[in-house]
Amino acid sequence: MSNGCHAQSPASANGLFESVFELTGESMSPTLERGWKVLVEPLDGPLTSGDVILIEGGARNVIQRY
Repeated sequence: MSNGCHAQSPASANGLFESVFELTGESMSPTLERGWKVLVEPLDGPLTSGDVILIEGGARNVIQRY
């Protein structure tokens, strides 16, 4: 997962509600920039190529293009 942009949130996303995360990495630049806040919502259908997804990783979450 090292190619993803790191994100942190004061509250963990639990898969049922939307959450806001602040980006702390730069690997998704210029699409997503460090310091931006992103709204993460539960999936409402199948993933498609190009979707930007959050992968929960315990102490650190990763945002990556699918």
